[in-house]
Amino acid sequence: MIGFPPRAQSNVYLDQYTPDQYLALTWMAMELLGWDISNVEANSITAITPFSFLSFHDRVVVNVSDYEAEFSSTSMGMQIIDFFKNRKNLRRLTETIASIAENKPPEQLQQEFEARRGQTREKQEQMHITASRERIVEGFFSVFKPVPGYQVTPILITLNVLIYFMLGLTMVFTGNSFLWVHPQVLVQFGADYKLMTLGDQPWRLFSAVFMHASITHIFFNMYILMVLGVYLERIIGSWRFLAAYLICGFAASTTSIWWNDLLPSVGASGAIYGLIGVLLAMLSIKNLIEPVERQSLLISILITVVADNLLSFITGSGIDHGAHYGGLIFGFVLTRCYYYAVAQDKKGWLKKWAFTTSAGVVAFLGIVFFFSMKFGADKYKDNIVRLESNEAMASTVSDYTLYGNGRSIYGSDDVANKLKNFGIYYFDQNLALLEEMRASTLSPGARRLNTALKEYYGLYKQYYEVQYLRVKEGSYHYNARIDQLWEELESEKIKLTRMGWGVH
Repeated sequence: MIGFPPRAQSNVYLDQYTPDQYLALTWMAMELLGWDISNVEANSITAITPFSFLSFHDRVVVNVSDYEAEFSSTSMGMQIIDFFKNRKNLRRLTETIASIAENKPPEQLQQEFEARRGQTREKQEQMHITASRERIVEGFFSVFKPVPGYQVTPILITLNVLIYFMLGLTMVFTGNSFLWVHPQVLVQFGADYKLMTLGDQPWRLFSAVFMHASITHIFFNMYILMVLGVYLERIIGSWRFLAAYLICGFAASTTSIWWNDLLPSVGASGAIYGLIGVLLAMLSIKNLIEPVERQSLLISILITVVADNLLSFITGSGIDHGAHYGGLIFGFVLTRCYYYAVAQDKKGWLKKWAFTTSAGVVAFLGIVFFFSMKFGADKYKDNIVRLESNEAMASTVSDYTLYGNGRSIYGSDDVANKLKNFGIYYFDQNLALLEEMRASTLSPGARRLNTALKEYYGLYKQYYEVQYLRVKEGSYHYNARIDQLWEELESEKIKLTRMGWGVH
């Protein structure tokens, strides 16, 4: 069965049984199958099946009228395929009911029902928040169709898909593949990029949340967004869901430039991890979510996070840990603040404003975090420009550097002076500037980039120094060392490219 949530239904005519008698049969059958009876009402009974790797727990509900019983089995975890397990649940239940009915006269069934119902009334009832178990998404196009309880999510998914379609067409028109988007194109159209975001383009904090770098990137993100939307939007409300998405996306983008420095960041995953944080906060509050459902959701979240990291490893795409866990933390804090406010609301007037207040507090923290990075951003940008300018000046002597066995050697003082006064000099300038920058930065991303650039410029300085000796002495003696340094430089270039150096 494919749909979200996966669900199966069937109906059975009561024939000679009254509603109470058939509920007694159902009750005994569920107990015989080892299912946990979670709720019994006047005309219905609900049970939870044991954990299964294929579909976690399933909720089986039997509603009885005067003439028929309506059976439904619905998966409780965040999954879209149940491999027909819900159908199997209903088949097993109806077969077990039929088996018990062969040996139980109707009069005894009435007694069984009264005895069980009395025991149930003695138990303390506990109300839990839970989403509707009706299937909302069934088929590809229903993902994009707003319905009650699923109104904002399809709009967000549609907007993300349309923006990727635009970016993909941009790649096609430049002779590239629709399946991925070049980082420079992402930066051009609104990726979260530190030097621009902290400058005069803070809107990138939000635009990046609706952009994706590849087909696999957007497919996986939209699938998780759909699953979370179906579950959460009906519970917390459409406007709160949208606010959580935007606030967590803003927080994720802010954390990303703190964590990654110059690496462009795009994707809804930061906002999605924020929604996961919302769900985790709800699961952390005692008696808010049904215990069995809490277990299924926790397992689902774990599998989702592992699958996300595994898919990124397989496809070779980088994981923006800063955005992911920044969104996760802000989503968790937002929800805990909201439910704490609701819990303290003794007179009832705060409930209307609890989420607005909580969202305002969390958004304020994100804004403070953003402006704390913005302070000194202009100087940092100037330093980056100086590093790039010095690197370009040092590279002007690359035409005079001859490496590899069998190459001719210049014995010219002019060439040696260019190597010394441009290549070595400007890399010395960069190394000194990096040392100055290292003392004034607190960003982990900036520290990592600083360390990588220091290694890169140090190797390049050594490379030019050996070239200088080679030219001055006119000897092939240095060829092996030159080739070795060049290979190390190529390796460092790859590392720096992955960190975003030179993307813009």
